[in-house]
Amino acid sequence: MASIAPAIVGTGEDACAARRSRLPLFPYSTPSPSSVISEPGEQRVAFEEIRTRWKVRLRAARRPALALAVGLLLAGGAALVAARIFALSHETPSLGFRGVQKGAVIKIPDDWLGSALRPNSRVNQEKFHDNRLFADVVYTVDECGRRTTVQPAGAYESFAVFGPCSFTFGDGVNDDQTLASQFAGRLGGKKIHVCNYGVSGWGPTNFLALATDPRLPRCLREPRGFVVYTFIDPHVDRAIGRMALLDFDAWSRFPYYRIGPGGVVVRAGLIDREHPPPLPRFYRLLRRLGVASVFYPDWPKSFTDDHYRFTAKIIEETAREFGRRFTSAGFYVVLFPGAKNGAKVMSFADPALVRVLDYSTMLEPKDTGAGTPYFQLDGHPTPLLLEMVAGRLVADLTKAGAL
Repeated sequence: MASIAPAIVGTGEDACAARRSRLPLFPYSTPSPSSVISEPGEQRVAFEEIRTRWKVRLRAARRPALALAVGLLLAGGAALVAARIFALSHETPSLGFRGVQKGAVIKIPDDWLGSALRPNSRVNQEKFHDNRLFADVVYTVDECGRRTTVQPAGAYESFAVFGPCSFTFGDGVNDDQTLASQFAGRLGGKKIHVCNYGVSGWGPTNFLALATDPRLPRCLREPRGFVVYTFIDPHVDRAIGRMALLDFDAWSRFPYYRIGPGGVVVRAGLIDREHPPPLPRFYRLLRRLGVASVFYPDWPKSFTDDHYRFTAKIIEETAREFGRRFTSAGFYVVLFPGAKNGAKVMSFADPALVRVLDYSTMLEPKDTGAGTPYFQLDGHPTPLLLEMVAGRLVADLTKAGAL
């Protein structure tokens, strides 16, 4: 008769230990084949015991984890409240405006350009710094949505397009003091239609959108001409859609471009609609809470060669588009006095498409700060500096054969 193996007796834990060691509970007995876990049923029992043990552990950890999450939420809320109180207690009056509030009066949203000037408008703006008036100016916009350029009327033979940002628009200066107006006043009777397409807050992508705008030929009727692109350092931020600029104001929206197959620049709508939204939304939340001035979240924190290369690519494409639509007499990029990144950006541009006029070192470094004779208290150029740049630009374009 076949012998019957002794039954395994003991507590559940003893049985588990026996199975793990593959030994019987009784140390003096000899292991038999039936005491080794080899049957599928026994394996399933062991697996179920392990799973049950982990369920018990997870249930035990649930309350501490919940308490930790609640504690982190409360701590985060307390930090936001403290930061809000800090921001309010350390808020100092700096720049103030009357007449034009953040561009809301003179600027309007535009589905193609991002933002634009309101046609046929005329507004007054007063600028203050620590309650001290430093600019009291009038902005006039023509029927085509361009800042008025003071120049002799008549039949023009060619055009000179200026853009793209507030330095060209003439933020804080009158119509006759803008770069375009001062340039036009030095042409000596040449029949060139000088057009100021600068818009405060614009960057390279807005200007590229202008170059491809189907409405452009309605107002730019001359068949040929040249373009003057005024470069300042924030244009890199605006080209790549840097996080902090996405909430610059409700009217400073940026067209969104990407590099497609073969290096082709492809338009993909407006950046505030098509750009990946999580980080911008988080930034706007902090801004609404009033703590952005304390933490100042931003991305990217610094620029790489890819950012400079992309900015140059957008400017290059703008030159190419103007050349496709008009007979081009040149696309000139003026590196404005004080610009630090312009040379790096333009080193990636094709010199056959873009000609660089480097005025970045025209002033001593000590003269490039706000509040100097050359820059207003909000950082925009004064009429004196715009006059100096216009004079040098006329001389350089004359040498280049554009005038």
